[in-house]
Amino acid sequence: MGYRRQHKSRWYQGKPLKTMQRAIVSIWHHYPHRNLFVVGLPKSGTSWLNRMVAEVPGYQKWTPPYITWTDHTLEPETLRQPPVGYTVTKLHCKPTPAHLQLFNSVKRPYVIIHRDLRDVAASWYFFAHNVATDPHADPIKAMSKEEALDYWVKNRLPDYISWVNGWADGRDPQYGMMIRYEDLLADAPGMMGRVFDHYEVGLSKEQVRRITDKHAFKTATGREAGQEDPNAFNRKGVAGDWVNHFTPQLKAKFKEIAGETLQRFGYVTDEDW
Repeated sequence: MGYRRQHKSRWYQGKPLKTMQRAIVSIWHHYPHRNLFVVGLPKSGTSWLNRMVAEVPGYQKWTPPYITWTDHTLEPETLRQPPVGYTVTKLHCKPTPAHLQLFNSVKRPYVIIHRDLRDVAASWYFFAHNVATDPHADPIKAMSKEEALDYWVKNRLPDYISWVNGWADGRDPQYGMMIRYEDLLADAPGMMGRVFDHYEVGLSKEQVRRITDKHAFKTATGREAGQEDPNAFNRKGVAGDWVNHFTPQLKAKFKEIAGETLQRFGYVTDEDW
């Protein structure tokens, strides 16, 4: 577990210069919500969504200082007394009873993004093997692709299934909006229009289009979607790439463990995949 700093929530949370900047900028904006939360699993489009939400005029990205690489447990005061100004926070919070009660009790909109867990597995492998610099990834780098994906299915997949189902079951649908990475990929302007409406930030269609164009895969990477760079954080920018990396044996294991969840969220219609 990562070291977790003791922290007391205060209005001046964050670096002093950034805090002052947020305070000054907030004078010109009058949004109903000071802090917007983006919640998602790793390698599920969370960073992409977070970057686009942070483009809302006046908002800036902010992560609570006690959050570590391995611990995204949220302290209640972070939601109850958000920092000065307008902030966007991306976290991988688990749907624990405490988190669900906290998110639902503050009555503030938040967005949960999830992705086909088969693609999450493939994306995780390339990130851990080629991109990650944290020592936690070192054992994965020593594995073959087949070994690493098998490890993920055995050790990560059950927790990820619980994560997706837990948020779906525990969110208050009035405040917790759940979206799929694949739908964002297929129609970024349309989906982000819905997201911004949910956050009540009042952006026009033109503003939404400028934001999604700015953060499109080709704009961010210089590559067309589907053109792969296995060593990049934004590797390929497509859905369904798992078919290029799963062996028949891995596919059978995945189907046994996650088949019902894939059907629940519309990734498959039956067990014949």
